[in-house]
Amino acid sequence: MGTRAERTVGVLRRDGGYRAEWSQGRGIMRSAGVIRLAEEDGAKEKGGGEVIRIEVPGIPPSLNQLRNTHHYEWNRLKKEWAGVVSTVARPARPPTPFRRAIVTLIYHFRDRRRRDPDNYSGKFIMDPLVELGFLVDDSFDHIELRHRQGEVDRKNPRVVIMIEEVV
Repeated sequence: MGTRAERTVGVLRRDGGYRAEWSQGRGIMRSAGVIRLAEEDGAKEKGGGEVIRIEVPGIPPSLNQLRNTHHYEWNRLKKEWAGVVSTVARPARPPTPFRRAIVTLIYHFRDRRRRDPDNYSGKFIMDPLVELGFLVDDSFDHIELRHRQGEVDRKNPRVVIMIEEVV
């Protein structure tokens, strides 16, 4: 296994909301989140291709929270999360979508409450990644989806998305 080199493309800020700034060429773009592109020289255990790491501020609503939600509110939340994920992830978009990938969602909750992993399906995160061109599709044929609970972070709850290309 080779060494992994990461370069930071964005920095997370909290003043009134989530905002990030990163430099691309001479201009500064403003957005939400933190993005790190991880490259590895040498073969990985399973994937072997490029690894993209994206941090999305906040935690999307669980299926339990959405259970009795009116469909207008559901659509509003889905669009809101699609906007956040799209804004954060767009600079890290690969030149061509990954045909096969291992996608790991690491949830950093605000507290230590017990949560069921099956209530965090990743629907609000995966759909924008397909629309942006990270993945060909989010079906079983194209991705292996993994969920993990990360460290508790009271000040910065977030979802870290690791997309590992399988070659």
